[in-house]
Amino acid sequence: LACSSGPRGISRSAESQTWTTYRNTKYNFSLDYPDSPWSLYQSPDGSGIVLTHREAGKFHLPPEMGIGGLTGQPSNIDERPCRTLDEDFDSGLEALKTGNEHAQDLTVLSRQQLTIEGLPAIESSIRFKNPSGEVWLDQGVLIPTSNDCNTYYLGLFCSPTDLPVLMPIF
Repeated sequence: LACSSGPRGISRSAESQTWTTYRNTKYNFSLDYPDSPWSLYQSPDGSGIVLTHREAGKFHLPPEMGIGGLTGQPSNIDERPCRTLDEDFDSGLEALKTGNEHAQDLTVLSRQQLTIEGLPAIESSIRFKNPSGEVWLDQGVLIPTSNDCNTYYLGLFCSPTDLPVLMPIF
């Protein structure tokens, strides 16, 4: 998986920014991202990265964009080596409810099956409230690989108000 262009349809050379390439050897993907005003943080387990915006106050809530890989894990009673794409999606919903966000009033606004470079994918939009009552959107794309148990996740977490500004970049 390689994401080598800037905002949708805009090449890196057309941008007046400096770009850096992040390479993930664990899940075999790379991502070009602008050095400013975004900061890159790598996940402790090496599965991916999160980009956060450095300009405080520019957005209603501090947005995050991320890309990462995950390997489906069979349950104790399931001998399959991989989860289906639908199971990965459901697992992501459960992670929102019980993970760091502790999502409340979680609503799947859209969930669409599509094909990306010949692979099945799910594109979704999920709205939820965090424990402070702030409303967030999770725009995401799940793409499984064709030959192993890895699934790639591209995600944007932001305020619904900021979505029109951030979607072209995502």
